[in-house]
Amino acid sequence: MPVQFICLHCQRKLSVSQRKVGAQLKCPMCQRTITVPTQEEGLALVELRDSLHGDQNEQDALSEFVVHDDRWDDHPPAEQYDNVETESLSGHPITVTRRIVYLQGGLLGLVAFLGLLLGIIVGRLTDNSKSGPSETGPVRVSGKITIAEHSTVQADVGAVIIAFPSGHYPDEKIAVNGLRPDQRPPSDQHLSISVIEGLGGDYTRANSRGQFQLKLPVGGAYHVLVISGNSHRPPEELPATKDLAEMGRYFLLATDLLDHYNYRWNQVRWRTKGTFNVEF
Repeated sequence: MPVQFICLHCQRKLSVSQRKVGAQLKCPMCQRTITVPTQEEGLALVELRDSLHGDQNEQDALSEFVVHDDRWDDHPPAEQYDNVETESLSGHPITVTRRIVYLQGGLLGLVAFLGLLLGIIVGRLTDNSKSGPSETGPVRVSGKITIAEHSTVQADVGAVIIAFPSGHYPDEKIAVNGLRPDQRPPSDQHLSISVIEGLGGDYTRANSRGQFQLKLPVGGAYHVLVISGNSHRPPEELPATKDLAEMGRYFLLATDLLDHYNYRWNQVRWRTKGTFNVEF
């Protein structure tokens, strides 16, 4: 029959085998050294505590521990006890091995660390895969549009250059009237220019040397449309269906914008500055 007694330090009710009478153990609750009393001394301590503190059965149901001793023939030191048994509210004992508790704690810590690491990796991959511009400073992109004909390279005067932040689309598609290279350059107050700039893009024309400059609010991924001002497609050559589908997410009539001119539709990424050259 187990010896039931009270820890004199934390007042918790404990139970061990009678073989441990006189042995010094560590209380599994407060970890302080206690001496196992005889059966009679233990019961007297329990009755004394109950008389002083009232009925603590509900507390004892959660705090009663049994230290197993089947492993040893003699009295081992208190710290060598590995198995601790506690009684649940239902009255059925639950045996827990300290090694298992430590292992479970370590596994939980490892799972939490791996979850955090995975979250960081996924977050970075998600940020890198975003098609919109990243949060950097203003971007200045300069370049030159040229035409190669008969072994000579000439400036493509009046070529149109439009940049859109990838993945950012207008609520209403942009009207193309006034944007083509054969039309008079639009003013800054032109409605379509305002929409392009409102998306975080820019519109410009190549000068007499074929040079241009784009001013973009932030760095990141952009779709860039270049329409030649002087180079034409053969009548039988139509714009690529994929290009028209992508441009159609920005423009009301992409085919009218391209008309019969040669064009380039590219996706590029700029950070703080960049260079973009096109030769037709």
